Amino acid sequence: MQKALALLEAAFGDMGLDNLQALNMGQRDARLLDVRRQLFGARLAGLVDCPVCGAALEFNCHMDTLACASKDGSDADLTIKTDGYTISFRLPTCEDLAAVPDPYTPPDARLMLLRRCVLDARNQGHVLAFDQIPADMLDTIELRMSEAEPQADVSLAMKCEGCGHQWSAPFDIFAFTWREVETWALRTLQQVHELAMHYGWRESDILAMNPKRRQLYINLSTP
Repeated sequence: MQKALALLEAAFGDMGLDNLQALNMGQRDARLLDVRRQLFGARLAGLVDCPVCGAALEFNCHMDTLACASKDGSDADLTIKTDGYTISFRLPTCEDLAAVPDPYTPPDARLMLLRRCVLDARNQGHVLAFDQIPADMLDTIELRMSEAEPQADVSLAMKCEGCGHQWSAPFDIFAFTWREVETWALRTLQQVHELAMHYGWRESDILAMNPKRRQLYINLSTP
């Protein structure tokens, strides 16, 4: 989560860290889509493994197909009323996700997030502690969260040409963009190293060149 906030701070620093931490997951991912577009363009290409046969499949799509419109009021408190239960909750924020320690297993992380997001729970008017909320009610809360902010739960429709399996592959815009940033950073460092070794130029001078010019000098310096 800290890496995601670092990307957002670099692009939307004028919002302030507190406001960035208060973004819900859908709002965060919508801004990360903008960051990715600014850095690498509007098209996405990558690989995903078929869950049945394990074949590596390519996907290529335009980022506009991943943008979801938030529903009105998605940032407000939400309430479900069913079977005598009335439960009010809010959408998880960047701050909530950062509060979940990494060592926790996914089920524990899920419960920790829900515990932070449930604002009030009652059954027939009687106040309930979080641990008294039935599991099916927690499932309903998660479903309503997904419906309220679809940008936080984006999937790609995939079909394996090898075995014919069709499925929806979850797409994490942060993980995808961070891998691209890491690859770009390593490639840039390699270019700096090669040009500094060959020409003796300073790092600052090499980085001041545009990528195409750096690559041209690398091509000229390669036997």
